[in-house]
Amino acid sequence: MKRVLAALLLLVAGPLGADQVFLKGGGQLNGVVVARTASSIVVEVAPGRVTLPISRVDRIVQGTSALEAFRENSTRLLSDDVTGWLALAQWALDRDLQTQARSAFEHVAMVDPSNATARSALGQSLIGGQWLGEADAYRARGFVRFGGEWMTPAERDAALQAEEARLAASARRAEAEARVREAEARTRAAEAEAHRAEVSAGTDAGGFPYPWVFGGSVCHFGCGHTTTPRVPHTTRPTPAPIPAPAPHSASIWATPPKIVH
Repeated sequence: MKRVLAALLLLVAGPLGADQVFLKGGGQLNGVVVARTASSIVVEVAPGRVTLPISRVDRIVQGTSALEAFRENSTRLLSDDVTGWLALAQWALDRDLQTQARSAFEHVAMVDPSNATARSALGQSLIGGQWLGEADAYRARGFVRFGGEWMTPAERDAALQAEEARLAASARRAEAEARVREAEARTRAAEAEAHRAEVSAGTDAGGFPYPWVFGGSVCHFGCGHTTTPRVPHTTRPTPAPIPAPAPHSASIWATPPKIVH
């Protein structure tokens, strides 16, 4: 076991270089090329595996990466070498190989179910003599899930009451705003109606004066009848006599002379 650990530490301490996959148009991936066909290429990087069409690949520069070192050492370790697997998992964590580190911790938990280091690294807690995942551990302690968070039932009830109060206040504000808008609308309607009444009564600029006078009769708005305006009585002057026509001269009324042909 010691020889295996020494070889592991010697290998991971040496210089490492990942496979460099240069892409057409710029950009590159650093990882381990784990598969290659005539149409695609599979590159294993820290978060997982990426498949690329070969048409996007410009060139590949091979090297030794941390991922490749992890793969090599995982094949060299014995299955029940708990210490070796824990060291490999920690080495992967130090190089941000989260997926690979978790797989190493899971292997330790499978081989040694009571291993607290591996269980804690996997986010598990010992509750009632059992190692439980995060959700089960919270539930076992009486927590409930609300709003994306774990909290006690009392905290949940307080959060619900606060939300109900907020919704009620929002509804009251909306109702008050609606009443204000309704009152403003009624005011505008009343003003418009008053304006129409003024126009109908002839009080607008350019309208007919009130009361109207048509054909010697006066129409009072809203009275429903017309009256004839009273003209005050005046004494008419006596017309002057028409002078008699002047007498015509005798020559005008004499017999016209005869015309001899």
